[in-house]
Amino acid sequence: MDTASQRSAGVIMCTIRNGAVHVLLMVQDNSRYGRSGNDKIIDIGAKGALEKGEDEVAAALREAEEETGVRPAIEKGFREVAKYYYEDVLWKTGRMTRIGKSVTYFLALLTSRQADGIRMSHEHVSCRFVGIDDAIGKVRKAGQKRVLRKVREYAKARGWK
Repeated sequence: MDTASQRSAGVIMCTIRNGAVHVLLMVQDNSRYGRSGNDKIIDIGAKGALEKGEDEVAAALREAEEETGVRPAIEKGFREVAKYYYEDVLWKTGRMTRIGKSVTYFLALLTSRQADGIRMSHEHVSCRFVGIDDAIGKVRKAGQKRVLRKVREYAKARGWK
């Protein structure tokens, strides 16, 4: 089997609802793209591959705006990397490939107005804000769970409710 690597960046978007931190979860239906594996994938933020010459922050902000319609302000002091592998047929080769993916996540606390203005892109089939503990329970990838636990710690240290 061939191997490849991919670098991505994204923004985990939070808001305060009913006195508690909520995280935007976005559901992607991979079957729409002819991809193999699980059809429904839960993303913990808007994310995507870095474009040529683009740094991680620029890529994360671009993806957030493309996928949600919101250009958030990045919180200082939060940067976490999640790594995982998946298998897919690459369109360039037509061969099954094991892909090592590294996603650098940044964090944004949205205002109520921004959170209410989220519009889902064509890449996702649904999105919604859920409590941080509920979000940790819903995601499957261990790296995403670890990153969400870091979000919870960050929020607690800053007095977010």
